[in-house]
Amino acid sequence: LSADDIIQLITESAIQGEESISVYPGGRWKPISVEPQFYNALLKILSTEKKPQDDNKTQSHHSEKPISIKNLEENTNQTLSQEKTMIVDLTELQTLQEKRKKSQSKLSLSDARRKKRISSQETVIHELEQIDETKYTSQKPLDNNSFIHQIMGPLKSKKILAVFLVFLVAIIGLWPQEEEKDSKSHLQNYITLKKVGKSKNSLTKQQADNFVKKGLNEYLKGSVPSYIKAQALLAHAIEGQNRNTQAMAMLCMVYLELWPFTQRDIKSQNTISHLVHRISALNKISLETGLCRTVDLIIKGHYHKAKTEVDSALKSMSNFSDIKTLMFYYLKAQVSYYLGQHQLMLSYLEIIQKNLPKWIAPYILSANVLMKEKKLSSALSMYKKIISLNNKHKLAKIQVALIEYKHFNVIEKSESALKIALAYPDMVSHKTLAEAYFGLAQISLKKNDKTSALKNARLAYSYNPAHSESRNMIVKLGGVKKLKQTRVRSSQLIYEGDQMVLDRKFTEAIAYYKEAFNLDEKKNAMVAIKLAKSYWALNFFNQAIKWLKTATNIDPKIASAYVLMAEYYSQRFDFYNAEKVLKVAFRKTPINHELYRGRAYLSFQKGNYPNAIRYSKKALKIYSADLKSYVILAKAHTELGNMQEAMGFSTQAVEIDENSIPAQLSHANAIAKFHGDDSYFLNLVNQYPLTKEYRLAWVKHLFNDEQYSKAQHLAMQLLEIEPKYSQAYFYLGQIFMAKEEFSAAYEAFLQASILNPSDPAPTFYVGKLRIKQKQYSEAEKQFKKVLALNKLYPKAYYYLGKIAFLQQKYDETIKWAELESQSNPRLVLPYLLAGSAYEEKKEFLHCSGKYQKAVELSPDNMNLYVKTARCYRKSGHLDLALKILKKASGEDESEKTGDPQLYKELGVIYEIKGAYREAEVSYCNYLNLLPSAEDRSKIETRMQNMAKMTGRTAKNCG
Repeated sequence: LSADDIIQLITESAIQGEESISVYPGGRWKPISVEPQFYNALLKILSTEKKPQDDNKTQSHHSEKPISIKNLEENTNQTLSQEKTMIVDLTELQTLQEKRKKSQSKLSLSDARRKKRISSQETVIHELEQIDETKYTSQKPLDNNSFIHQIMGPLKSKKILAVFLVFLVAIIGLWPQEEEKDSKSHLQNYITLKKVGKSKNSLTKQQADNFVKKGLNEYLKGSVPSYIKAQALLAHAIEGQNRNTQAMAMLCMVYLELWPFTQRDIKSQNTISHLVHRISALNKISLETGLCRTVDLIIKGHYHKAKTEVDSALKSMSNFSDIKTLMFYYLKAQVSYYLGQHQLMLSYLEIIQKNLPKWIAPYILSANVLMKEKKLSSALSMYKKIISLNNKHKLAKIQVALIEYKHFNVIEKSESALKIALAYPDMVSHKTLAEAYFGLAQISLKKNDKTSALKNARLAYSYNPAHSESRNMIVKLGGVKKLKQTRVRSSQLIYEGDQMVLDRKFTEAIAYYKEAFNLDEKKNAMVAIKLAKSYWALNFFNQAIKWLKTATNIDPKIASAYVLMAEYYSQRFDFYNAEKVLKVAFRKTPINHELYRGRAYLSFQKGNYPNAIRYSKKALKIYSADLKSYVILAKAHTELGNMQEAMGFSTQAVEIDENSIPAQLSHANAIAKFHGDDSYFLNLVNQYPLTKEYRLAWVKHLFNDEQYSKAQHLAMQLLEIEPKYSQAYFYLGQIFMAKEEFSAAYEAFLQASILNPSDPAPTFYVGKLRIKQKQYSEAEKQFKKVLALNKLYPKAYYYLGKIAFLQQKYDETIKWAELESQSNPRLVLPYLLAGSAYEEKKEFLHCSGKYQKAVELSPDNMNLYVKTARCYRKSGHLDLALKILKKASGEDESEKTGDPQLYKELGVIYEIKGAYREAEVSYCNYLNLLPSAEDRSKIETRMQNMAKMTGRTAKNCG
């Protein structure tokens, strides 16, 4: 627009002074009121407006009465309009401004409301929180003359006015003139999801229902401002009635629509999780809870699980036209869209459109898929239908303009329509904005206006850095320098990264996440966690830990990062660092269920099942619906053989989330061990045929139950479905090894190692395989490879020591056993190995010390007492040896042991001490317990010799 055009618009009151302007093209945006040539025109027009009769009275009125929904919508539109950057057609702009002028209202100018400017979305939320149903009244707008007071104060003299104008000119002179510099604020416009707080002023059922009804009406309008209003209304209803599950379910649906416009950080995700947990605690199996759970699954990208949740809910419904059913249809359509089942999606959307024709979101979803399928005429009709329902629907207007330009070559009309649509204050996805600006860029290029083309291409790229066409145009018109100068939005990068993760393209995801992290000035802890998870999926342990530490540096109270870090350490068997991480976390946030659950997980990994149970219960005391804690409880009780408790906790886990793989597996294992029945595994495989974890768990169960043929068949079947599944090859190798098919076992382990080269387990089992084959040198190489991958891998040092022992290298055996004990101090095997080596070296006091340590770790193992006593006997400490055996045999207790070797060792000690009668009794107990003992004849000869020495008849044992 020319300066004359703008002055004309001011004269016609189409521009009122709140707007922003910039030098065309590419100038920096600033308030129109600071430009002298426009300021004089504004002042002249505003000074002729009728003055309010009682300014103080007006101010008082605004400070007392609450804001109405209508005024809030108008205020939102006004505020958002100041952030837009597109110059539009003069005629259309006049129409827009005149309509806006008729509906504008301003907030009070009281000191209490003069705060730091916040985003328009947050303003809406803030105001709606203050709504009281009993005071739901409208508000008069401020008189337009208040503009003068707002920026100037009561300028009564021309002298003051002149000074003010000089001041404005000075500001303009200092204003940055870097036309190509992108505005940072232009790229940081996110919506904050409203977290439902504690109950405030209680509402009656009628009042709450009224808020829910209004929230539903706003939701059906299908625009971002309406979703924001719906969010605040529904949150208000929940805070007034904290058991209102209908409002909670509706709010979950609103979250789903607002999610693309959030920063997708941990705060946003926690807000949704908080509501899901809250509604689940009230009723785990209601339809309202099902709606929230499905939304949560869709947002997290678990589309197959979401499909199961929706299908389960639809089976239980009978009324196919009520609002809840239609919402499940909508979620079914959403899931079908993500799974690529477009025809199924359209059929569900048609049902919704027939029963609830004013709901806009289903039309948008239909139009989107019609565009994907190149059914342009049908898509165009659908978008026009949306405009007929909401003639200011920004998305629909943009898409209509783009279709008419790209596919029907309507250039002038499309250009004007795009500019007008982009001037609307509504928000649309960054991807849509990118398409709109790139459309304008293409049109400008056709008109040979390269300056406008470059500007719009940069805007397109800023909204969607994955848009390669806009990127190429920037490089072509402005070079790589202009591309680097273009700021992009992190949320779109995060979205693109999330899509890569869903496709298991973790390397590509990392590239997107890193760029997003840098754009957010390295302050987004959620992105840091996403980076850690992606690196972990690629088996880059050090990088994963580095990014989790980054997350904790950004937010020292982010419990999920600490817990994940402890899990990663414990999965690498680095229990020391895992414990250290949790100690730091507890200092930061001492009362947190995630941290107690993290400690429970660590205890479980260490094999300390009682502690795992104790910490899980502590977590549940803080948050009673923590699914992972129930899973740990079920698994720990299963390991301890407490099958009744295991069944109970696994059942509770499945009730909380029947789509959770860990919950279902804990339940399946508990049933299999409690009832000896693996049919639950079969049901899971039939119900979830594409979920490989269920098939693998069934293979593991069959292997542990020594059903090798059946386990082998299932493992081969799994590999047909998932040919590159390293875990399937690993268990197949174990099956072949158990069947002593060593060549096939080696091939399976090798394939597992190739598919996941950072996993030491297949290499470890190749080492065990070579020991079975007595290929000790080759076995030694394999275990050293394991230690190169993970120096803390359990039993790797032990097996190196075992190889040395088999080769009679006893000093080397002791060295490896000591290293194993340092890595895994609660493991019995290295102490036994070292004890055996010392015994062979005839260093009996050392061997007794090692065996004594083994006894402390496994006090119920009678054989360890025998070994300890034998070393003490051989070292000449007969009384100490005897004391150990008596304690073990139960002579000082009420029960006797049934271990024959213990009585044999007792017999030897008594014989040495000359207590022949006691020796004879002990030998007899040995032979009675082990009638077919290999040394029976030797023992009987000893007994006869002792009888001769005492002059008695030899005792006849059993």
